[in-house]
Amino acid sequence: MIEPVTAPVAPDLRVLVIDDDEDLARTLRRALTSVNIEADHVTDPRQALAELEQRASYWDVIVLDLNLPAMPGVEALRRIREMGVATSVVMLTGDDRAASAAECMRAGAFYYLTKPFALAELTGCIRGAARQTQDLALRREYV
Repeated sequence: MIEPVTAPVAPDLRVLVIDDDEDLARTLRRALTSVNIEADHVTDPRQALAELEQRASYWDVIVLDLNLPAMPGVEALRRIREMGVATSVVMLTGDDRAASAAECMRAGAFYYLTKPFALAELTGCIRGAARQTQDLALRREYV
């Protein structure tokens, strides 16, 4: 079960971080909590897919590492979209090749952020992605 690091007051946003790097995930969770964003973390994309199947609308944004040992991040992204999950996805990677970024965008990523990055850059991406998720949810209500 995922154990969230919660903000001291109700969070502005909820993010699911899918990354096998425990140290990076721990740092991200602390940093995001400091700006009132609740972050849950899983290391295995298969676990993330199971969690999303149960409660996809719980998270406003998914932050997904591109290079995961259990399943490539772009494959996890494709499966997320095949499940019908509309939550915006920010891809995190050390791979700055344009072809890799294009593949992720075609698969349904909102943004492709390369490491290293500044916290302000990540939070800006997350807030933008959350607005897109909210816009998509509103459009679905009126269709």
